Amino acid sequence: MRSHRFALILVPALILGAAASAPAQSDVFCVCTDAESGTCGGNLELAVPGSCTVYLVLAHPSGTPVRAWEARVSVEGSATYVGNWALTAGIDADSDDEDYLVGLGAGPLMPNSAGMVPLLYMTVMLLGEGPLLFKVGPAPGSASFPDGTPGYLHTLGVNTPATVCSGDYDRAVFTLNNGDADQQGTWGEVKTLYSH
Repeated sequence: MRSHRFALILVPALILGAAASAPAQSDVFCVCTDAESGTCGGNLELAVPGSCTVYLVLAHPSGTPVRAWEARVSVEGSATYVGNWALTAGIDADSDDEDYLVGLGAGPLMPNSAGMVPLLYMTVMLLGEGPLLFKVGPAPGSASFPDGTPGYLHTLGVNTPATVCSGDYDRAVFTLNNGDADQQGTWGEVKTLYSH
C-alpha cells in the first residue's frame, strides 16, 4: 500500500511540473505595460486623468532577428485619450495610422531577456472615463501575408505568420479601464488573454 500512496503523490507533482515548464507560445503579437518583464495582455485600471506607456511586442519569435513586420494596430473604445504609436525602429511604408508595413533595414531587432521584441510604444494620456481596447490583426491588402494574418520576416524569403495573445483578431489583446473584461469572455478566452 505504501508504494501506491507514493505513486498517487508523484503523478500530480509530475503533471504540475510538466505544465509549469511548458514552452510559451511563439510568434504572438500582444500589448504590454512592461516589455522587459513580459507583462502582457489583460486589463489595467488607470486613474482618470492618468497616463501609462504601452508596447506592441512580438512575443517569443521562432526566428530572429526581426527584419520586418506587418500588422494593423487599432485603439477603440469610449474613453477620451491622447497618444500616438511610435516605432521602436524602422520605417513604416504605409501611410494609414493603424496599418504598419515596417522594414527595419540596417537595424533588425532581437528579443529581450523576456523573449519580447518591442515594435511600437505609446504613452497614453487618459482624459475621460470608459474603456480603451487595443486590437491587433492583419494588415489589409498585404502581399506578404495574403492569408489574413499579421506576421514578420526573420530570414529573407521567409514570411512567418503570427497570432495574437487574445486568440482572436476581433478581441482586444489589452484593455485600459475595462474592469468587466473577464466577465465578457469565456474561460478559454480569458486563459488565452492572460497566458502571455
